[in-house]
Amino acid sequence: MELPKEFTGDGQYIHVKVGVYAIVNPVGEIYIGQSIDLEERVRRHKKFGGSGTKLLKYSMFNHGRKNHKYYLVMELIQPVDQSVLQEWERFYINKFTNEGYKLLNANKCGAGGKKGSFGSRGNKILHKLNYDKYNQPL
Repeated sequence: MELPKEFTGDGQYIHVKVGVYAIVNPVGEIYIGQSIDLEERVRRHKKFGGSGTKLLKYSMFNHGRKNHKYYLVMELIQPVDQSVLQEWERFYINKFTNEGYKLLNANKCGAGGKKGSFGSRGNKILHKLNYDKYNQPL
């Protein structure tokens, strides 16, 4: 499956301050996120293996952190309110889900980077997952 046309960049670095980003694993599964400091957020994902998102952590463990690609989906101009970033994150999660892409976001409405907002769907998925079952349909 081809990447969405909205994805820009070389897959290694994002040189934009604020916006929505995507992480793509080797089998084409996508994580959508947002940040007011994209370079730092990508650095943390690369260093800590999907920090803050359990499904992305499973992917990075299973496929290797260095085998994930990072893309800019949408740049926003500063200053921008966190609620605006969350709305764009939700928009792209819904858009790519409706287009048939498999997402690694546990919360399909966009958690907005808030800790503890993993959601009951995500917790149920994690209880079903183990290393051998990761690539099986949920």
